[in-house]
Amino acid sequence: MVAGLLTLTFLSIYAAAQFAANGKALLGTFGLDPWIGTLVGAVLVIGYCFAGGIRATIWTNAAQSMVMIIVMVLLVGYGIAEVGGWAEAMIKFEAVSPTYMSWFDDVDSYRGFAPVLFVLGWFFAGFGTVGQPHIMVGYMTMDKGDNIGKVRAYYYSWYSAFFGAAILVGMLARIIIVDDGSFDPELALPSMANELFPPFLVGVMLAGIFAATISTADSHEVVKAGSRG
Repeated sequence: MVAGLLTLTFLSIYAAAQFAANGKALLGTFGLDPWIGTLVGAVLVIGYCFAGGIRATIWTNAAQSMVMIIVMVLLVGYGIAEVGGWAEAMIKFEAVSPTYMSWFDDVDSYRGFAPVLFVLGWFFAGFGTVGQPHIMVGYMTMDKGDNIGKVRAYYYSWYSAFFGAAILVGMLARIIIVDDGSFDPELALPSMANELFPPFLVGVMLAGIFAATISTADSHEVVKAGSRG
């Protein structure tokens, strides 16, 4: 009962953050009130969770992951082209700040322990995977344990590619978007898309954001339903 209550509480907060991100996406793209995107995302998730349960979650996650990676790769390509190529991008990265291209912002402040802390952070982050339904749902639905290697290869291949592209998009946003001090960094993705993409690809970007948030939220809702059961 305690485990179920903890799951229900914290996954509700996590899922709420995903719906809020949908609101930010429509705000940054069309200037709509954030509650509209939040409501749209919630209706979509509730609709197909009731319609297909965990099967709907698995199939939609697979499709949504493809949309997400396509959007990130396009943003990286358009962003590098916008700043004049990779060589020019590297020059502008270096100009952001003296430590912008450093792995560790200020090694001296950690007395040489920065690399160790960096590795430990990633190591312990792995333990948190067991509490993230949008990751574990794939392992939960394996037909047999012998396929664990295949599932692991699929997940980490996609994750590495997406994670790398997301970092590059964030770095490019620092040199493409002019920040007057009032810019909301959570609007960087739609802002970059509006600036770089033709209208059709802006729609693809919006689909990518909704895919990312909904693929997480629907997994949470299915697990929460199980915890209540």
